[in-house]
Amino acid sequence: MRDTFLLLTYMLLLLFWGQPCEAQQPVLGTVTRIDSEHARAYIETRSTLFGNGGEEEVLDLSQLKGESWDKLKPGDSIRAWTEAPTSPFATPIVRSMQSWSQRAGDTADLTGVRRRLSRESAGSAGGSMRSVGGIGGSRSGGGRSSGGGRR
Repeated sequence: MRDTFLLLTYMLLLLFWGQPCEAQQPVLGTVTRIDSEHARAYIETRSTLFGNGGEEEVLDLSQLKGESWDKLKPGDSIRAWTEAPTSPFATPIVRSMQSWSQRAGDTADLTGVRRRLSRESAGSAGGSMRSVGGIGGSRSGGGRSSGGGRR
């Protein structure tokens, strides 16, 4: 009986304690055109877990807080989180957005991984990347250790 009371109390606390939140839907695609006057972006969606790609979708960018979308250009890739649609004809309102350039000549390296990989591959040509001795290897590069035999 005591355990049941504690469980019910815990469930009631969880029910009333939480912050209300809005459902969001992710959208991934490529920008086809921008309507700056009406704060709208037209994108061609990509195929994701949440839907098929190849459809043109209009996104409302007017509610973005503190984010600049004026640098967005046709050809940029976009990942946006929109409010869950209330009707099939409503324009999704973007709450958060990331964009990056996929156009030829632009070298957007958001994480720095490409820069580090190119730096390491250039260093390996000069011999700076050596094996530190794992299974079946040794630091000196020879097949046997300098101790002369098995230990």
